[in-house]
Amino acid sequence: MRRILFELAITALSFFGIWFLLSQVDYVTVFKLKERTYIDESRLGEIFWKNFSRTEHEVTDSTITTPLLEIKNTICEANGISPDSIKLHVFENSEVNAFAMPAGHLVVYTGLITDCKNPEELAGVVAHEIAHIMHKHVMKKLVKEVGIAVVASLISGNSGSEIIAEVIRLTSSTAYDRTLETEADAAAVGYLANAGINPEHFANFLLRLSTETDLPQALVLINTHPNSKDRVAALNELIQQTDFQPTEMLNPAEWEELVKRVKML
Repeated sequence: MRRILFELAITALSFFGIWFLLSQVDYVTVFKLKERTYIDESRLGEIFWKNFSRTEHEVTDSTITTPLLEIKNTICEANGISPDSIKLHVFENSEVNAFAMPAGHLVVYTGLITDCKNPEELAGVVAHEIAHIMHKHVMKKLVKEVGIAVVASLISGNSGSEIIAEVIRLTSSTAYDRTLETEADAAAVGYLANAGINPEHFANFLLRLSTETDLPQALVLINTHPNSKDRVAALNELIQQTDFQPTEMLNPAEWEELVKRVKML
């Protein structure tokens, strides 16, 4: 009996000893996991962008892109985010949609611009997508949707163009899970408040999309970012607890000119 107890004690001590030693290892340094993750996402972003940009028409008119970059840069600078880390692109597409891709690519469709009632609504969507990027939600979503094996295959260059196109479609047209959306909502409210942008406009935009029935193109954004009344209510509750000093994003004339130029495309 004593021998059995002695052996159990030795086993327990060995287990906890090994556990303690392993817990002291800095795996990020030893295996360079942080660097490897960065390189992998950069590579994946390069592959995505190369394929996506071939199938869509990117807007290069500075009268359209400059106001969008101003909104993006204002949000980034107010929150200690390097503006260069968020690569904003505007594409000519009637869908009311915006989405993030790996390596900080943020795509905004012209349909979103024309559907927003003011620049603050647009800023809210941009802030939300920046939150997805900064919290690494894009990679988490990809792993959940297609599996780590497929993601690894994409990074290694062993996947065909059809598979890449399908994965990109999933990125732009399927929803994040509730946990990631809630986290992005909270971060977006903070980003907007720090930038002096009233986050109530973002909540109003989501509520309008979820209740209006004459916006068939808006279904894309609704599907990718489910905005039930419960979600909007939670968003509004968070906003009520948030202080900010309001500043003007774009003046009315600048906003009207932006929308006018987009509609001329």
